[in-house]
Amino acid sequence: MPPSRESSLQILGKIKMAKKEKCYVVISKDKKYTYGAFKFTPEGQKQAQSYAKQLKGDGGEYLVVEK
Repeated sequence: MPPSRESSLQILGKIKMAKKEKCYVVISKDKKYTYGAFKFTPEGQKQAQSYAKQLKGDGGEYLVVEK
């Protein structure tokens, strides 16, 4: 027998969502496709910019954004 609605809500109330951490994300300028994610540190920002530059060599425009 399926659990009652009350018991389902009690179970859901005890579950905690994972904390989302900030990061740098490389996306395409036109369609906003994700190409990579890097740690939210100065080093991660440099890596993201370097990767976007590398992708740009293959053609297209890429942005580094904070998420």
